[in-house]
Amino acid sequence: MKTKILFIIMISLVLNLYGCDKKNSLKAEEISKVKIIFSEKSSEGKHCIELSQNENIKKMLNTYKKLKTKENFYDKTGCKIKVQYVMKSGKLINDSYKLENVDGIFKDIFNTLEVKKQTIDIFKINPSNIKKVKFESPLDRKVWESNDIKVIKKAYENTLIHFKNRNYYGKRDFFKLAYVDFFNNEGQIIAGGLVLRKDNQWDQMFRDYPEFNELLISPKEVKNVKLTTRKRNKKITVTDDEIIEKIINTYKIGSTNKSEVSVEIVLKNDFRTHLYGSYNKGEIPNFISDLLNYENNF
Repeated sequence: MKTKILFIIMISLVLNLYGCDKKNSLKAEEISKVKIIFSEKSSEGKHCIELSQNENIKKMLNTYKKLKTKENFYDKTGCKIKVQYVMKSGKLINDSYKLENVDGIFKDIFNTLEVKKQTIDIFKINPSNIKKVKFESPLDRKVWESNDIKVIKKAYENTLIHFKNRNYYGKRDFFKLAYVDFFNNEGQIIAGGLVLRKDNQWDQMFRDYPEFNELLISPKEVKNVKLTTRKRNKKITVTDDEIIEKIINTYKIGSTNKSEVSVEIVLKNDFRTHLYGSYNKGEIPNFISDLLNYENNF
């Protein structure tokens, strides 16, 4: 009985090794498409995707090689993933995993335009179905809604540009200016996006629509800005409008373990909460370094 069990285990190991070797030897030119199915634990909008472009199939094969070195290759609590390689010969090669940090591992694939068109709503909707657009600044402070056809058209085009140009997965949106929601005739949200301070495609709207400018935080609305160095715990309070404007235009929303200077923007007429952000080490503007009297890369 023990001999039989050992024999079965050995056969299973051989088959697994053969399967790995077979996938290692796959060439993108031999593959018609790759189907990737994620369990419900995966990120929203990426339940099932297909890769048919040669360059993206190559990225999937490279991702497979990376997966072999990951400790969470077969994580029992992770997201279930099924991968099917559809060969040009008609053969099917199947694979499966359980992984944590799906966005991090598959970010090179998720960031391809082919996958974005399958997973991000703005690519899937018919722009003629958009009847209203709403811009909402962080913390629900300011809202601008419009059913003007020109505003809707420009917002739609700018949001497409945003998602096409940005490597969205694996990064955080530190320069968030406003959320964008698109509504259909029934008042349902059919797509969404973001306005980032670094997105130049929105410049024309800032020039053409005073209401759009209202989404910005003006130095006149700010009581003061408190800057704190994390290592030295040095604190200063800024009240000069010109410096406050520079901070508003350069600070990052939120913080990470790389943050060196904390930013707290105290508003005059908003007692619910303040705006918090930071500057990372090595990315601190000279005017901030001068204010705090220390070197940028301290």
